[in-house]
Amino acid sequence: MTKNSKFILNDPLIDEQHSALQDSLCALQALHDRHLSDEKVVDCLTRISHQLHQHFLSEEALMARVGVPADELAIHKNEHFRILEEMADLHYSIMRGHLSWVADVQHKISNWVSEHLRLFDAPIAPYINKANRD
Repeated sequence: MTKNSKFILNDPLIDEQHSALQDSLCALQALHDRHLSDEKVVDCLTRISHQLHQHFLSEEALMARVGVPADELAIHKNEHFRILEEMADLHYSIMRGHLSWVADVQHKISNWVSEHLRLFDAPIAPYINKANRD
């Protein structure tokens, strides 16, 4: 995953979290030739899981604060839950030895994050911009 300025939502905390998450995904990508049991890989995956959880809490609080309609917020929260469930399933698969290479895992996580940013986060930018103007 490469850094992409189109995912800047004009909220300092959210934008910093997106950047840190992208940095962690790039760090995971740099470990592409390692086995998933490698300590550096495990540390990186743990960091990404923690970042996702913290980010989703921050994002949900922001959405409520800037007036995202309740139905849109509920859909967004469900997507966060889905990603966290998939991340937990991924960790479980790793522990059971079903996945062996970082490239497989990095690809999955990057796709989840990229799709989420494009389909779910980008549409909340107008709410943030409106709140920043008011």
